[in-house]
Amino acid sequence: MKKIVVYVLCSMFYVLCLSAWAEIITSKDLIENAKMHDNSVVQFQGEVIGDIMARGDNVWVNIKDGTDAIGIYSKKDLIAKAVRYKGDYNYKGDILLVKGVFHRACPQHGGDLDIHIYEASKIMDGFKTPHEISFSKIVTAFSLALAAMGLAVLSAFRRNYGRKNKGS
Repeated sequence: MKKIVVYVLCSMFYVLCLSAWAEIITSKDLIENAKMHDNSVVQFQGEVIGDIMARGDNVWVNIKDGTDAIGIYSKKDLIAKAVRYKGDYNYKGDILLVKGVFHRACPQHGGDLDIHIYEASKIMDGFKTPHEISFSKIVTAFSLALAAMGLAVLSAFRRNYGRKNKGS
């Protein structure tokens, strides 16, 4: 009997531990199975992209997991502590792991699909992305500019030459 009680208690502990370590959900799963995840607590991970948009004491930020971006609604100080770099042309954004309540049609935000987070942690720092100037692109751009100027001169010449011949 003692072994059965220990087994049951260990099994319960195992199930509780599994539920505490929630699986990170993808944007694809959230979008395709939005009805199933509606109003449930989810963990989502991705790169902070675009601007952080302030709304009083709260902020909107988009997080992209490589496939799609999901709108995140949070307290301003929670995001301010976690985010240093936002992804754009010049920067790779910070990678965040967020936890919050998923809404497939948030009544507070006009029916938008979003996650209202209460936990955010930085997984990886963002960084400045270097951009090299490609010599082949410079040559191509210069060649196209010369061709455009040549066509403009040719067009002007034909227009003027055509008028002189029509009058004679």
